Amino acid sequence: MEARTEDKSFAPNPEVTLHFLDYWRIIRIRKTVILAVFLLVALTTTVVTYILPETFSSMVRISIERDRPDVKSGLGDNADYYSAYMDPFLLQTEFQRIQSRPVLTNVVERLGLREEWSRKYKLPATMGMEQAYNQLKNRIDVRQSHNSTLVEIHGFSDDKDEAAKLANEVSTVYAQVRKQVRDRVKEGGVDKLREELRKYDDKVSLMQSNVNFQRRTLGISDYEAAADYPTPTLEQETLRKIENQRIEAERILANSLSVYESLKDLSREKLKNAAPLAIPRDTVLAELNTKVNDAEQKLANLKGLGYGDDHSEVKAVTDTYRVVRAQLESHLDGLLIALKTQVDTDRSTAEYYGNQRDDAIEKDKKKYADTVRITKPSRSSNASKTSGTSWSLMSTRSNSN
Repeated sequence: MEARTEDKSFAPNPEVTLHFLDYWRIIRIRKTVILAVFLLVALTTTVVTYILPETFSSMVRISIERDRPDVKSGLGDNADYYSAYMDPFLLQTEFQRIQSRPVLTNVVERLGLREEWSRKYKLPATMGMEQAYNQLKNRIDVRQSHNSTLVEIHGFSDDKDEAAKLANEVSTVYAQVRKQVRDRVKEGGVDKLREELRKYDDKVSLMQSNVNFQRRTLGISDYEAAADYPTPTLEQETLRKIENQRIEAERILANSLSVYESLKDLSREKLKNAAPLAIPRDTVLAELNTKVNDAEQKLANLKGLGYGDDHSEVKAVTDTYRVVRAQLESHLDGLLIALKTQVDTDRSTAEYYGNQRDDAIEKDKKKYADTVRITKPSRSSNASKTSGTSWSLMSTRSNSN
């Protein structure tokens, strides 16, 4: 028989497991050591906490966004979005700027920290700027508020008022420094634009002087000199005004002539009734008509009562009627004469504006022809060598020929 041997080299090791009771047994055995360590740590922490000086913290939260240009970039509605979020290092850059030397040294000077800290720490001499700068930098902590562009500036000091003063002053000076940087950039841009504007102004002034010289030489008054085509001249504008005045004069003439023609051939009785309607603003005519009608009515009433022509009241009313009737006749004669004079005046006015219109038309035709001649483009061989469209005066070209 062969002896059977068992190979135990590949047998798995039994897992070592510890039960909670095993931990508890160890704690019971080592409880003295564990308690001593706990008390030592607690006592040391308490003593160190009481020995350390008090430190107060003050926080200022500000919002930092990328500077946007004053002139839109032309990217449409998304321009502000791209300009605000294209720089991934914006906040890190501003963190360094807040803690930079120009900001912190300005804070030191404005708060007088060199003298104050020299007295506080009883230094034999006034604290230097470099030492004060390092001291302030160690008391400032800049952090980003979670998931936002807000920045928290923390100031630390053993005096709570000083901590608040440091945080507030750092935020104030940083805002001023950033504004100064932006103002310098804007001033530089404005100066550059002004320089370019001066160059273009000089060019425009030179061109304008040449245009004015040619306009004075040829006697042309251009109504819209900026246009690149023949434009209405000043005479044409005057023509429009004269034509409007002539049309108005013709309308007035037609009205006055119509009134005169309708009244001049009427009988006196019809004229007496029609004139107040045709000329309602004549108060004297209306008053005389009223008096005549009243006298006629009184006279008819008296005769209706049986009074004869020799009766004193009839004679008085008759005399009054004759006087008022004579005044009315005289007023109607004067009214017809006034209407005839008004018609003649209105006709003269219409003729005057008609003559003025004819003169303006002739002048406008001449000026318009000169304008067309001046604004006609020249396509000479010399002009074809230059880029763009070359404009020249035909009068100058004819002189050169």
